[in-house]
Amino acid sequence: MCENPAEHLVRNCLDSLGISKLIEWDVLNFVQRRGTSLISIQEIARLLGHESTAVGGALDRLERENLIIRSRTSQGANLFRIPDSTDAAHRHCIKQLMSLSGSRAGRLFIVKRLNAPQSESRQQKQPAGAGE
Repeated sequence: MCENPAEHLVRNCLDSLGISKLIEWDVLNFVQRRGTSLISIQEIARLLGHESTAVGGALDRLERENLIIRSRTSQGANLFRIPDSTDAAHRHCIKQLMSLSGSRAGRLFIVKRLNAPQSESRQQKQPAGAGE
């Protein structure tokens, strides 16, 4: 089966950025769209509809990958931003994914790519004839 150009772009960019979970994309997308933000992990979790621990883990991973910068906690909040030092290839991928995520089809490509292993394992666990 051949990928269309948008699916190919999504796969390559997510792989290049090292993003393997939908929550990582949600958090990176949130930080990118908001610009520099002073906000708590709990507030990000509430706005995105995820658990605080999952958002904290995603932020830790994105920080390790140098995709975001987080300041020290001050009064329960951190300053989050995309680093200026992000290399051109990563900036290009983030920009492309942000553009694609502006449309329903683009969001579906991203979700499909990030949920692929999980959805395949669910299909394998489904009993024969369950969908009939």
